[in-house]
Order: sequence, then C-alpha cells, then structure tokens
Amino acid sequence: MSLMSKLEVIKSGVLTTVQDFGRFGYMQQGMTEGGAMDMYSAACANILCDNPKDCAVLEVTLGGFEARVDQDCDIAVTGAHLTVQINQQYVESWRTLRLHAGDVLRLGYAQQGVRAYIAVRGGWQVDCFFGSASCVLREGLGRALVSSDSVLFSPELAIHPRRICVSQRLKFSNKSVIRILPVQQYWQFSDAARRAFFASYFSISQQSDRMGYRLQGDAISYTGKPVISQALALGTVQIPPDGQPIIMMRDHQTMGGYPKIGCVLAADIDRLAQLQAGSQIIIRPVSYGQASQLDKVYNSRLENIEWQYVYG
Repeated sequence: MSLMSKLEVIKSGVLTTVQDFGRFGYMQQGMTEGGAMDMYSAACANILCDNPKDCAVLEVTLGGFEARVDQDCDIAVTGAHLTVQINQQYVESWRTLRLHAGDVLRLGYAQQGVRAYIAVRGGWQVDCFFGSASCVLREGLGRALVSSDSVLFSPELAIHPRRICVSQRLKFSNKSVIRILPVQQYWQFSDAARRAFFASYFSISQQSDRMGYRLQGDAISYTGKPVISQALALGTVQIPPDGQPIIMMRDHQTMGGYPKIGCVLAADIDRLAQLQAGSQIIIRPVSYGQASQLDKVYNSRLENIEWQYVYG
C-alpha cells in the first residue's frame, strides 16, 4: 500500500485552488503574499482536523466541488454557507467529518458567502513555491484544480470529532460595515470627497476577484497632488480616475499609482472576502488606537478558536 493517499477531483467547481497563510518576504521581487482569502475560516478547518492553523487547505470559490478519497481520512469544511454531502447524504459543515475509502464528497453552490475551505487530517501534501503552497494564478505559482486532478494526503489516525462553536462561526449579511485606517493621500482628498466616501453605500462589482474588489457607488473625486507608484499592502483602498474604489485583496499587485484613501483592517478582510457580488458595504474610518485594539482582538480570536468535541 502506498504511503500517500489521494483525493481525486471529479468536479472542480468554479475555482478551486490550494491556499495557506501566504508567502512573505518577496514583495521586493514583485511577488504578492497570496493566501486564503478568509484566513479565519481556513484556520477553523485546520483546527477541526487537529492541524496547525496555517496548513494548506483547498479554497473552493462559489462551490460546485466534488471529489473521491481512496483511503479513510478526517476532513472539515468551513466558510461559505453551502450544502455538504458524503455519498449523497447531507452532513454538517464546521465540524470534523469522517470519510471512508471510496466516499464521495460534494459541495453545493454557495447560498451565502463565497469561499469554502476543505482541510484534511495531516494536511494536504502539495508543492511549495518560495515557502508557501498558496496558488497565485497571475504570477504562475500553482494552478487551479481541474477534473481528474489528485491531491495527496498522508493518512493519519482518526481524531474525536470536533465542531466550531456556533457563536464563533461566520455571520453572513448582504450589508456590512467595513472599517479602514486613513493612509497616504487621505488628507489630500477634499472634505466633500471624504464625506461622500463615508456616507455612500458601495456595492461589490462582478469584476471583483482574489486580486482586488471593485466597488460601485458615488464617484469619489481626487484633487490632490499627482501620485507616483508606491508599495501596496493588503486592504489598501485605491481611488482610480473613474472614482470607483478598488480594495486590494490577497493576490494584489505590489505597486500602484492611484491615490490611496485608507486600508481595510485585517479583521474585515475575511468578512469582505465572503461578500458576494452585489452585496453592499458602508465604510467607516477608525483611529490608529482603535485599529491597533481591533487588530489585537482579531489576532486573539485567530489564535484561540473555540471548538468543542462532538458526542453521539
């Protein structure tokens, strides 16, 4: 018997890639961090499989995924609200699930949220590029899974099933408040432009992806000094000439020349990543002190994910 087992992809869905917590230290070479769009859900999937939080997971965008395993294993599915089936029997997400050799796992299409995460006990055994397994399609690092692909895993002893406490699971909404820290050119926008930016409801455009979320709403004008290309961080909100904001997401480019009005807090990137096209957001500014405190709360939540054993 082979030491490695495999998950064979039957249907790859809209877009399924391998992701972990991303790669760091290469932005000066033009390489973005990448990583799971919703870090919290990815970490929860790994915790349910007794893995380190940053193990590689399968990120399934919008669902429609189907696969078969050739050995017994423990898995977990978290993230977007969608149906999960094992051999056509509906099962619960956000908990440890036992698959037996030959079992077929099916994920329906997302009813709420965008991205689901699949972890396996022991972690997916996948190639790493520059210290990370995260796939960044535009940089040619990895590729999307297709039908007949196999993802390897090393069978581990079964664990007692766990579930994420309901109070700790994602809450989905078609309207969200997204908080930003004012940065760079913020004070070069006019008072009227800043007021409009924080008073407007923006909708998530169909053109949004892992690289950036394009917003649609009242145009925000910029009358400040010309901007030369500057480094871009995750969450940076750029205002291009058409006045429609763009939020830099996990696969963002490393440099950009549009004026930057703020940066979305890390805690809100996860929620933003689960907003479907057409969802509405309203943006609120926070101070450096508030941002620091909110960041501490988010990191503490990520480090201390609450779960419980499942009995019966």
